[in-house]
Amino acid sequence: MSDGDLLLDAVDLHHLGAAGLQTLLMAQRHQESQGRSLSLVNIGPDIAAQLGNLGATQLIPVQATALPGGVE
Repeated sequence: MSDGDLLLDAVDLHHLGAAGLQTLLMAQRHQESQGRSLSLVNIGPDIAAQLGNLGATQLIPVQATALPGGVE
């Protein structure tokens, strides 16, 4: 990760609908336009399945867990 990258912790996220996905994709596009990244961490199996059902598994990077010690 570099300065300005966005890491979203989804540990408490239990549902992701089309509107939520659209918001994530817009945020990701903004990040990319600034030379930065957006990633989701700590997603549960329900969110992983919903990302798959919405066809977004190739669009939004997912990391298994956050970096040890948190992100600065």
